[in-house]
Amino acid sequence: MSKKSGYKILVSVFFVIFVVFVMVFSIGLGMDNLRPDFVKVGYDLLTALLSSLITTFLLGLLAQIVSNGIIKAKKNDNGLKRCGIEEVCVSNNINPQDSYLMLGGKRNKNQYPSELSFLFLVGDSFLRSYAKQLAEAISNGCNIRLLIVRPFINGEPNPFIQRHNKYAEKKNNTCLTKILFTEVLPTLKAIEEKAKSMNPVNVGKIEVRTYIDEFMSNQRFSLYYDKDNNRTIHCWLNYQSLCKDAIYDSLLLKGTLSEDVLQEKETNKNLMFEFYRSFNILWDEYEKSPKLDEQEWRDWLKRTNSDIDSY
Repeated sequence: MSKKSGYKILVSVFFVIFVVFVMVFSIGLGMDNLRPDFVKVGYDLLTALLSSLITTFLLGLLAQIVSNGIIKAKKNDNGLKRCGIEEVCVSNNINPQDSYLMLGGKRNKNQYPSELSFLFLVGDSFLRSYAKQLAEAISNGCNIRLLIVRPFINGEPNPFIQRHNKYAEKKNNTCLTKILFTEVLPTLKAIEEKAKSMNPVNVGKIEVRTYIDEFMSNQRFSLYYDKDNNRTIHCWLNYQSLCKDAIYDSLLLKGTLSEDVLQEKETNKNLMFEFYRSFNILWDEYEKSPKLDEQEWRDWLKRTNSDIDSY
């Protein structure tokens, strides 16, 4: 029986009780010897009955509204989970618990990921904020795959970066290419040096590849292996507006891929799996991408007589 049918039956029962009461009350009024007391008792009972009926009606209405809201939220939640999305939140950064899970360390039972995969525009804020944890992960054998935007194509500025610089609210009036060469590359070098100083024997590596214009969202994937060599991949996707960096405000999606999900391959309907697969497609596509060359940028600035903040 549906909730709507049950609600109708409840109202019907109260209506019948009310009609029976009115009939009995009318008969009592016709008996002269019972009239005074019966009127008083009847009035009190009628008042109590009406009060109960109104209260029940309002509570039932409220319960139905709340129930419908819960059912709708549950359906949305189940729909997201079927897509591999475990949590959706508005966030300008990952929380500490997520960072421990992503990068490993003492607060993650001394476990470290085997591989970290990142897709950013340039990733300066993330790399700078988590430089110490990244170095620690690398010193424990973790390899990092980093996909960032390519600043130059055949010696000329990448139009994708030029469009981004046009639309974005520039942070300290600094363009992406300047951030890339003056912040990101030095940070990556410092991370590698720190990792080697922590453990020169079992050190992992950072590999950087550059894409042309396929940026969709900030993506972070953390791959772990268990003792049976089964994989678990924790996923974080950030979506931000065209005019804002993810560090200010963004929509954060979280998910986890188990070995069973990863084995489904072509039949997989998991959205997080598709993002991870897309990352791997890009990674393979740009296997031979040119290395980042700061001198190329400085030569272009000199050749075009451009200001250092112009591109």
